[in-house]
Amino acid sequence: MGRPNVRLQLTSIIKGKYIACRKLGEGGCGVIYEVALIESPHRRFACKAEDQDSGRDEEILKMEAKVMKKINQTKSIHCPLWIEGGKFENYNYLIMTLLGPSVSDLRKAIPSQKFTLFTVIVIGVQALDALREVHNAGFVHRDIKPSNYAIGDTGTPKEKLIYILDFGLARAYRVQTPEGKWILRNPRRTAQFRGTTRYCSINAHDREEQGRHDDLWSLFYMLVEMIIGNLPWKNMTDHATAEREKTDKEQELLDQSPKEFELYLTHVKQLGYGITPDYELLRNIFLNVFKRNKFDFSMKLDWEKDGKYGNLYSWNRCSLPRVTSKDSTVFTLEQLLKMPKNLVEVTEDMALKTQEREWYATISSHDDTLEEEAEKTIEPEVQLPSLAMDSSPRKKSYENRKKEQLATPKYTPPKQEQKMDAPKLVTPKYTPPKSQEQKPNVPKTPEKKTAVIPLYIPGFQTAVIQKSPVQKKRSTIEEKSREKKADAGKHSPSKVQQKQVQGFFFSG
Repeated sequence: MGRPNVRLQLTSIIKGKYIACRKLGEGGCGVIYEVALIESPHRRFACKAEDQDSGRDEEILKMEAKVMKKINQTKSIHCPLWIEGGKFENYNYLIMTLLGPSVSDLRKAIPSQKFTLFTVIVIGVQALDALREVHNAGFVHRDIKPSNYAIGDTGTPKEKLIYILDFGLARAYRVQTPEGKWILRNPRRTAQFRGTTRYCSINAHDREEQGRHDDLWSLFYMLVEMIIGNLPWKNMTDHATAEREKTDKEQELLDQSPKEFELYLTHVKQLGYGITPDYELLRNIFLNVFKRNKFDFSMKLDWEKDGKYGNLYSWNRCSLPRVTSKDSTVFTLEQLLKMPKNLVEVTEDMALKTQEREWYATISSHDDTLEEEAEKTIEPEVQLPSLAMDSSPRKKSYENRKKEQLATPKYTPPKQEQKMDAPKLVTPKYTPPKSQEQKPNVPKTPEKKTAVIPLYIPGFQTAVIQKSPVQKKRSTIEEKSREKKADAGKHSPSKVQQKQVQGFFFSG
């Protein structure tokens, strides 16, 4: 992505209300300026601007404004306040609370690149609370890293307060049913990569749909880096290599971290897209470290004036009057950490327990068709960015999603009263009755037997030879002729008889 082409520079007037007085940063999404309210120059804000003609399908600021407004409705203390936003000249802009330096900048100012354990635990508790506010608003951040956390204005009581930033890559994980019930949005079979390679979860490397547990994995990597100074895969850009390194070096990271961090991972590993994390349990894990090391609320954070590295920070100030805010709320560490009077020591059995899975939006956990409807249901006036589906789904991602699909209950809409259909008439097949009348006895025609003629041959046994049709006919004719001769012999006397008769007459 090229450099932003936003016509916003020092002394630029925005909407006739704000004047740009200091450039805070620049990135692929645009530029960030410190701006002063023209009517009250001592009041300062942060202004993010992105080019309208960037040609991108995703409008980062629109998504960021949407998420910030949702979180602000929950009375969050860890999310900057959305002031206003819109379009001006050739760019989109967003006015929000002006904050201090990011946690990443604070760490880089230390030669060892390490915070004290006290500071890490304070950051961890507040970063977890900030994530909880984002998740309760219905979103997954998907880009948790030190540069997306910042402290309040330095030199004020708010420099103890940790804020969460940059919601441009966030995604809604809940949708609302027609009955008004909030349920899980369907996870996609495969999703585009979102996040930072150094801090993202293994699921993100595998192009799986990211859930709340993936933000917690990123938080783990972030806190471990603050403790040991570096992550083994810091300079790796290849996803497969970084994923393998994260798997192989997991125990090595735990060996260099407080023993309670292993319980943190034990719980996170039990989670899935459809399971709500036990935020209180994870919070107590960090507070167990605080208690075991006998930390005190009067201790100073590393970047405070009397902190361990306070002398390393020289904050660049604008030449204009000092930043002020209408919000004069004072926060103490005791208020931010909310240490229970009877803090429970978290055990492995407690870390292994998880809450029940939530309902999916439809019967099929692979259904992507609710994306547009879900976005309109959550907030009709602003649409979520359209995240294209990866055209090459991975086998591992599909198998993991299939396992979760089988183990996750599906949402069944309430049954409606159905009209009873008339019973179908089934006509039986006609079978004629069996006749009880007895058939008359009809004499059977005797079968014609084949005539045989014994043939006598001297020296051989008698043989039986069947006659052919021609032979049968011939024998019949001969038999008839013999019968005729026999009949004729009965009526005509033979020669001997004639002589006897003649002699009889002569004698008479």
